[in-house]
Amino acid sequence: MKKNAFIAFCAATFLMASCVGEDTTESNDESGEKEEQEMTVESVSYTLDKEESSLTWKGTEGEHEFHVGTIDFSEGNLVMQGDAVESGSFVVDMTTIAVTDEGMPDKYKNKLQGHLGAEDVFNVAQFANTTVTLGEYKEGMLDVTLSVLGKEVKSSIAVSVNADEQGAKISGPFSIDLSSVGIPLFEPQEEEDESISPVIEFRLNAILTKK
Repeated sequence: MKKNAFIAFCAATFLMASCVGEDTTESNDESGEKEEQEMTVESVSYTLDKEESSLTWKGTEGEHEFHVGTIDFSEGNLVMQGDAVESGSFVVDMTTIAVTDEGMPDKYKNKLQGHLGAEDVFNVAQFANTTVTLGEYKEGMLDVTLSVLGKEVKSSIAVSVNADEQGAKISGPFSIDLSSVGIPLFEPQEEEDESISPVIEFRLNAILTKK
């Protein structure tokens, strides 16, 4: 009788331990699933506010000459996942190139604007838009791909990207080298003072609202 009682006690103890182990495993599984769900960050979409956004440019000729101006956006969008850029693009309306040099008479501003839109420069009659596709944003650098005159220009620009539940903002100064596009205006001239740099300086202030 004592032997049978001891065997029954051992069996009961083993069964209880097994049940506790199963409950712990289920609890751990449920906890892991809960943590995974909490760590999942939803994507948030934003659309460009054209009226509040701005893009300025600066082109240099020789060491001391330069011209400045603005270009308008026609549309834009951004998708963020937490602090990461998931996707995005902007369309720049090249027909809106404006020259804003201080002190320059309007007659010469209009002439320069017409030159920039001409066939041997940005050829706005055929390429009215420049598309900017956004890539990875890491350590303050945003990868972008520009479609200029039917050619792709890849670059990494130093801008700040901030987003919250109300909206998003991409801002900062940066430069883009257009030498690979083959624009005649940027070809080296015999006189260095007459050479126009293919590196264009920009300042971006893109304001976006949550969709």
